[in-house]
Amino acid sequence: MISSIILARLLGPENLGVLTILRDIGGIVIPLMTCGIPIAMTKFIAEYNVNDQDKLKNTFSTGFTIIFVFALIGSIIYFLAADFVGVSIYHKPILSTLMKINAIYITLSVLVDFVIGVLQGFQRIKQMAMISIINAAVSLPILYLFIISMGLIGVIVAGAIGVLINLLVVLRFLMPVLHEKRLRFHLNVDKKSIVTLLKYSLPLLLSIIILRPARLYGLSYLGIFCSYTEVGYYRVAMSLHNIVLFIPSALSVPLLPLISELQSDIRKRANMISRIIRLQILAILPVVVGLGLTSKYVLFILYGTKYINADVITYIMLSVAVLSSVFSTLGILLQGTGRTQHILLIDIANASMFVMGSAYLIDLFGVNGFGLLWLFTSLILLVPYIFYLIKTSDIDFNLIKVPMLLSILFLSSGFVLIRSLHGVDLIMSAIVMVTSLVGIEIAILMDDDKRILIGAFKSVLSR
Repeated sequence: MISSIILARLLGPENLGVLTILRDIGGIVIPLMTCGIPIAMTKFIAEYNVNDQDKLKNTFSTGFTIIFVFALIGSIIYFLAADFVGVSIYHKPILSTLMKINAIYITLSVLVDFVIGVLQGFQRIKQMAMISIINAAVSLPILYLFIISMGLIGVIVAGAIGVLINLLVVLRFLMPVLHEKRLRFHLNVDKKSIVTLLKYSLPLLLSIIILRPARLYGLSYLGIFCSYTEVGYYRVAMSLHNIVLFIPSALSVPLLPLISELQSDIRKRANMISRIIRLQILAILPVVVGLGLTSKYVLFILYGTKYINADVITYIMLSVAVLSSVFSTLGILLQGTGRTQHILLIDIANASMFVMGSAYLIDLFGVNGFGLLWLFTSLILLVPYIFYLIKTSDIDFNLIKVPMLLSILFLSSGFVLIRSLHGVDLIMSAIVMVTSLVGIEIAILMDDDKRILIGAFKSVLSR
């Protein structure tokens, strides 16, 4: 959150919009270059470390070789494509310069992802926590100093320096582990290992390959045919969307182990998942309504006067956060029960709607149209998704129907209010709505709800 405030205040909406496009391009390029290998390394290192040292060595060397080759080739292609992407597609020569510098960041990020995947495979949890702390402590001062001195280019330079320091830190923690396990970095490919790694990792990339480019298309259309300032508005709205999602993420922490434990007891699993969805909505809804209705003032306080016109897109993206929290939980359910093909189908449908609807809604409503596209696609996909899971007895509709009705009622009412009221009237309306909502939620909370909430708060405090 702190970095998003620094970037928004020091860059301004237009430069923040250009940076958003650059980062979204990176969000597609980096996973393609890693081929999902870091995730596969985590799984297979944890497995082979226990019972098969030969496979461990072959897997480590093969994974490193794939990452090294793909990082080298991918970064060269990325660098050479910079002029075409920046000038011919986005009509922003500065984006070409940023991409060329960012090639360093891309290459190092791929290597960092690999090393972190290995550390996670060896279950070095304390080291991972230390890496996060060091990275946060180092990156923010570097970011601030380089933005002050170099502006937008300084952000990319700071990112490259930050990821280099991060790589050195993670290597510092990894090298003793490799020495203990008698592993070393060298280029070698074992045919069985490469088949095993890619067979596991490539399906994980399909959703990214399908969905992220579709969303980048919509964002690119917004920047090219409207303005990069509006892309900057979207960026700050998305930052608040992501911050709010921290609340339901704490509630979903126990999901994966519980799904594994309850594989044979469908009724208990459905009850637990339905309660978590119920509590996610109840926990996030007052925050969304309160922040959404006062978004103009929240944006002014956090990001400055240049972003107060982003109040409507902020309200829309905060509303999307409620739907995103439900999608996340249902996605974990499908993963845990081995129905990943359903996730792929949903992502294909989501991407198709983004591609088909972006131009129309953005032409009509600008950045708010892009937010509405997020909202409409989420709603259109979530309704049949939930009814399918009700039919298969994976969720209990009786437990989630009241929170869902509250969401529809309060979010739709809030949208009307934010478009029609201003100043003190809007603030008083926000207070009344949030107070009423919290009172209703307290009245409908069950004993099991309270128990899960207490567990979630303990999880947050332990992080």
